[in-house]
Amino acid sequence: SASGRYHQVDTQEIYVETDDGDIGILPGHQPEFHLVTAGFVRWKEEEGEKELAVFDGFLQIEPDVVRIGCKEALKREEVNVSELEKKVEELEESVKSYGEEAPVEEEEKLRVLKEFLRRLKQ
Repeated sequence: SASGRYHQVDTQEIYVETDDGDIGILPGHQPEFHLVTAGFVRWKEEEGEKELAVFDGFLQIEPDVVRIGCKEALKREEVNVSELEKKVEELEESVKSYGEEAPVEEEEKLRVLKEFLRRLKQ
């Protein structure tokens, strides 16, 4: 990522929301490449299911490894809810200012941030 952050997990299954739709990935998956404008990445660890919200990135699948590169990733345990609420409000105002011609990327980011916020509050 641009920030230099790196997250590695050892899992047998991972699910990613891409611009082409949701993808479930198991070991031996055929090689593929997808864009991820805004979406969730979920996987299972011993402690339970983990999740990231990712923005402005890509998904690269190889038979034995999955790579996700992105400009921004939010981890549930690192998010300040009040800061995220403010970010959502600012993005809502930005999207509204475009009227009917809001960029799809901003609308998708807003959708994912709102959903991530809802999941945090559960």
